[in-house]
Amino acid sequence: MRRLFAVSPKTNARVVIKQNGYQVYQTYVAPGAFEITDMYPSGGSGDLYVSVEESDGSKQEFVVPFASPTGHGA
Repeated sequence: MRRLFAVSPKTNARVVIKQNGYQVYQTYVAPGAFEITDMYPSGGSGDLYVSVEESDGSKQEFVVPFASPTGHGA
């Protein structure tokens, strides 16, 4: 999966992604725009809940709709 997110943290941040109630990905990113290239969502569908927690304590959360083209995973 390759996705560029619209959010750009101002400080170092922890990114957590959940799908269907399960954490499927976590990484740490530097300030600025970031791209996730090594995440493989489970299942054929289920929105991705993205949380960006910055080192200054601020937090951004958003939902990315997701469904694999085949319906059998990414």
